[in-house]
Amino acid sequence: MNVKLVTSNVLYKLNNIKKAFTLIELLIVVAIIGILASVGIQMYQGYMENAKLNTMIQNHHGLCNFIRSSQLKCEFETHQDLTGIPYQLNCHDSIHRQNQTYALYSATLFSNPYNKSQKGCRSVGLNPVKKIGLNQLGVGGCAIGYLDSTNVASGKIIQCVTQIDEDKWMRPISDVLVDSVIWNRK
Repeated sequence: MNVKLVTSNVLYKLNNIKKAFTLIELLIVVAIIGILASVGIQMYQGYMENAKLNTMIQNHHGLCNFIRSSQLKCEFETHQDLTGIPYQLNCHDSIHRQNQTYALYSATLFSNPYNKSQKGCRSVGLNPVKKIGLNQLGVGGCAIGYLDSTNVASGKIIQCVTQIDEDKWMRPISDVLVDSVIWNRK
């Protein structure tokens, strides 16, 4: 009988012990979570920056390849349907008017990954590399313009320009991507 009481008394005490974490254990867990979160946030920001840059480069090359192919089509067709806008590209139009059409069409294709309210490219006229810095388009800003050139039969070259870096050092021109397409005058 005596043994039974001692055993039941010990079991009673063991069952009534509070099972909880100490303050030190909780602080260690919170510190570990904080370290993991700070590393994870920095990695996430790096991934997002790379994704935006890759999207911007793909937008740039996609639009420039479209302009290149449509200029080649001007050899065979004088009017081309452009999906998403209510009118056609007229190969008999001036280079300035064609660039405006390309800019309108680009707004249906993409937006600036750094500024979602900025849709497509802007038509800026002559010498877009110089004008992209003056227009304050910001990183990811895109411009379509042209250059006069005596080296090509039409005398003009269409340029796609995308700003890939901000002008942090007060340089005359920011870092840009430039693709050129020979304008096919009809």
